[in-house]
Amino acid sequence: MLTLLSCTKKSTGGGGPEPLPLPRFFDHPAWHPDGRWIAAEHSDSVDTNGDGKPDRGFAGIWLVNSENGEKQPLISGFGLPAWSPDGKKLALMSGAQIFTVEVTSLDPAQVDTNTLKQLTFEGNNFYPSWSPDGKWIAFDSNLDDSVGAYVIWLIKSDGSSRKDISIHGTGGWRTPSWTPGQEIVHTRWLAIGYPEIFVMDSTGNNARRVTVKPEDAELNPKVSSKHRVVFSSVPREGYPTICTIHPDGSEFRQLTNGPDYRPAWSPDGERIVFLHWNFLEQVPGSGQLWIVNKDGSGLRQLTFFRER
Repeated sequence: MLTLLSCTKKSTGGGGPEPLPLPRFFDHPAWHPDGRWIAAEHSDSVDTNGDGKPDRGFAGIWLVNSENGEKQPLISGFGLPAWSPDGKKLALMSGAQIFTVEVTSLDPAQVDTNTLKQLTFEGNNFYPSWSPDGKWIAFDSNLDDSVGAYVIWLIKSDGSSRKDISIHGTGGWRTPSWTPGQEIVHTRWLAIGYPEIFVMDSTGNNARRVTVKPEDAELNPKVSSKHRVVFSSVPREGYPTICTIHPDGSEFRQLTNGPDYRPAWSPDGERIVFLHWNFLEQVPGSGQLWIVNKDGSGLRQLTFFRER
């Protein structure tokens, strides 16, 4: 997760201005319903007074233009963005708690901080996801689990009610994502092997397994408007890749060669944005957002921040 960086200021020791932070990788992209903008975690320096010189470190959620990669800061100190179905609000996370905020403009990027609402107050809570009707937000939390395992909760988007829909003692249930049919796709850590993808109804019942790859870890599933699941498949050896599959387990397809993480669908279900990041060496395009078509064609790098 991103950590809030302090603003640049003059040193009291006479050593001149403190250095601005280097740009950090993008992470956890979320495509806005209008298709033009992508929210993502990022930290970079910004010019706050218009003199052409970066004078502040901004870590938090940025908006990235899905066509040309232009980026602009939206709200600092938060991560894990998730758009409401109408695109007017973000669910987001700070300090392991879930919040919502109204986004009043996309270009320029603006939020109304007076609408910032905290929904959770206990435990560690991550990965918010809006229901298609906008009434509920699913998230994973270790609240009330005797061994601190993460399970999936639902909370009304106004914070008025919440419920645990998982079965405790069955391993971690994480990273929920709603389907257009009001089911919830998620990962489950099984007793043997790595996490696999499951789908269940919004009461936690009628669960069925989507992926069966015990040697791989299947992470961060997201469901498109056309009912197809995209996820990052992490093999025991080799690079993580972006893959897709139908919720019934059919038509598995590998789209990239990796190392790739945290995919998210475009609103029309035709394209996927993801983080390409080589942890071991800084290769061209590492740490950046990339886009690929749903059939694996059209792979292109979207963002190009400069290392200083």
